[in-house]
Amino acid sequence: MQTKQDLLESVLTLSEKDRFELVELLLGSLSPLGEEMTDKERKAELDRRWGEYQADPSSAVPWEEVKKKARKKST
Repeated sequence: MQTKQDLLESVLTLSEKDRFELVELLLGSLSPLGEEMTDKERKAELDRRWGEYQADPSSAVPWEEVKKKARKKST
């Protein structure tokens, strides 16, 4: 079985684009507080987030800014 360090070393050989896609997939696999969500709860959460965005579109963080912050944390 691979350790987290082994896995990290393997992942770091991927292109930056592939690493970001992997991050998105990993984040998408997580639920708030590590708890599983039902489809109904997931839909309610998405609806809540969409409602927040519609109420204040300026609250959204542009993807370029997210990438920039992620890069800073990895150095």
